[in-house]
Amino acid sequence: MKNKVTDPIDYIYNFTKSNIQGPRNLPDTMIKCSDGTFEEVLKRTGGPIYEYQVGVLWPHRVFKKEEEQEEDSFNKGDGDDDSYIEEESILNQKIKNKIESRGAAINDEDTINSEEENLISLAYQRHQCAMGLSFRPKPKSDFEVNIYAAQYFEDAINEELAERESFKGLSIKQKKVWYRKSIGDRKIKLKNNELPKQPGDQIRRHVLGDDSNPQLVFVVRKLSNTIFTAYLFNEQNGMEDTNKSSKCFFQVEFSIESSKGFLPYTKSNPLNVKEGIANNFDLLYSDFPTFAIGHGCSPEWDMEQEISEIRAVHFPRAEVKPVKAKPLFIKGNHIDLSMEFFSKEENKEESINILEKFIEEYTKWINSKVKETSNLEPLFKSRADSNLQDCKQSAIRMQNGINALKEHDDTFKAFCLMNEAMLLQQIRHNAESWLITKDFDKKIVPTIEDKSSWPDWNEKLNKNMYLGNWRPFQLAFILMNLTSISSNIDSDQAIKERKIVDLIWFPTGGGKTEAYFGLTAFNIFSRRLRNKDDDGTAVITRYTYRVLTTQQFERSAALIASCDLIRQKNVDILGEKCIDLGLWIGNTASHRDQEEAKLEYKEISRFKMRNVEESYTKTHKFTLQSCPTCKVSFFDNKKINTLGIKKVSRQGPVRIEYQCPNSLCDYHNKKIPVSAIDEDLYNNPPTFLIGTVDKFALLPFRRRARSFFGFDSDNCPPDLIIQDELHLISGPLGSIAG
Repeated sequence: MKNKVTDPIDYIYNFTKSNIQGPRNLPDTMIKCSDGTFEEVLKRTGGPIYEYQVGVLWPHRVFKKEEEQEEDSFNKGDGDDDSYIEEESILNQKIKNKIESRGAAINDEDTINSEEENLISLAYQRHQCAMGLSFRPKPKSDFEVNIYAAQYFEDAINEELAERESFKGLSIKQKKVWYRKSIGDRKIKLKNNELPKQPGDQIRRHVLGDDSNPQLVFVVRKLSNTIFTAYLFNEQNGMEDTNKSSKCFFQVEFSIESSKGFLPYTKSNPLNVKEGIANNFDLLYSDFPTFAIGHGCSPEWDMEQEISEIRAVHFPRAEVKPVKAKPLFIKGNHIDLSMEFFSKEENKEESINILEKFIEEYTKWINSKVKETSNLEPLFKSRADSNLQDCKQSAIRMQNGINALKEHDDTFKAFCLMNEAMLLQQIRHNAESWLITKDFDKKIVPTIEDKSSWPDWNEKLNKNMYLGNWRPFQLAFILMNLTSISSNIDSDQAIKERKIVDLIWFPTGGGKTEAYFGLTAFNIFSRRLRNKDDDGTAVITRYTYRVLTTQQFERSAALIASCDLIRQKNVDILGEKCIDLGLWIGNTASHRDQEEAKLEYKEISRFKMRNVEESYTKTHKFTLQSCPTCKVSFFDNKKINTLGIKKVSRQGPVRIEYQCPNSLCDYHNKKIPVSAIDEDLYNNPPTFLIGTVDKFALLPFRRRARSFFGFDSDNCPPDLIIQDELHLISGPLGSIAG
């Protein structure tokens, strides 16, 4: 059972709701009422409308201040203020009359006309004065409605409050405060024979007030043959100026309980019926039907077999279950998809065997799902059959990838090197960051051979806990693309697959980045194995926001540094030319040229010479903050001459480079293959280029950027284009829906 006091989710939810919707109920703002309950008191001059912005029902007609009238008149464009206010009031009254008198046309049992839904437009205007739910009760249901709300009234501060420390700061002119008064738990019981009978009929119940002085009114209206709409409506006229709050209702919520329960709001989407196929969301959530639609609020219900209560709230909450990648089981045995094992060429036969069993298990899963489709409704079955056909096609592509590993030595070699690079970047990127001090100035770098040096090494269990294994979906994604990405495969199937754009979807933290990092490393090695002298751009990754780019940059640097270390061990097949990384973003976050970089380096180095023990905290454009290989800091070290950027002049003009200050690092006093200086990127196109979409939009205006695509050189164009965070892009470059 959850601990209601310490559960962090409950705490965050209650804290947020109390501060935005209210009441806060702070101990020093509470007073005891005549009925023994405690209510809060607000001291803000403008009233609670300036404290709480959510869960408020405004009066039906709001009288505006002069400056508000001027603003609205300006927004409207012409017409005098009085006519605009009057026009708005008349419009609201027409909407109100329409809601209360006009009925819905007799519609299909399962759907309602979207135009009828919009009749509750008072729930969507600037000063919301209505909130409601549309739902489908089971036949012959009785209703019990519980309504919760409060009002605030301005009055003189009483003696007890005036003596409290928190209220002593009130000015002499402002000796008034706002007292909260709950309307209590108001119940309305409606028998089935009292409910509207025909579409368009409605019944009214006064929560507060009466026919001569309506205040808060509850209305139930029949919208179609089976659908009802219930809503609360503030029928009061507002007060002028600062007294607006006195006619508002705050913290408004209500619940409807049905004696027979509720049915799903819609059984089918009319668009699906027309097209003869359900969309994926309908299929995915077919076991989680919608039981109500909110108007100016959110419906909420408990996930049980029978839904008997629906709540209208302004702060809904729901638990989103984490999505985790399942491990691979073959005949009941857990199989590790080990990067270290796959990195060894001598394990080729066994590696192929594991991968083929992996595809067999996936195919078995597809076949089991095919059998399940026979129990689905026709619309859902049509969509499920289409999805499973895509799965079968994916399985075929994976098998084609395995066949490429069998038949082409270079493809298998690139696969092995990819696994080695991925393992090396995992154990090094996940190591702890550290600082150089006078007493601690060097640190051993984790290696593949020494497993006790890995960050996940458990001394008690004498084993590694989580690093170095593929998740099944990651390896599946890579296998799917091996045929199309291999530089030495020019079959019709490979050419056909190169026309496919693959979308990899997984929640944050699920491992998407590792999946396309694997494909990136495979592409880089495959390209070098075909032509070791081709040092052009092989992979381009586009991001949306620079903050995301900077975060991913360091992970990418760890991968590319690992790839280049492997190249250095295999110069005979991978060439002398560096495998490097480039960051191509706006000049507010990166250097335009070496001269700009030198000026900033000069400023940083002077500061560190004078302040050895202090970190350089001023904003700068050197994106890489620590070594991608050993994780030592570049700017926070507490020993002289330990900056991670250096000015060098050997083998060329004076320039700024990243170099590691850790004497035990592979890149100690060597150039780390990373750059974020535009001039360097144009002159020496990086193997792996990371950029933002806005930067790529400048390609027609940056002739020098042609070098990224192999122009003006003998290099091939990029083989792999990756668009990360696709859901954040709208327009022709992506999709809002993602």
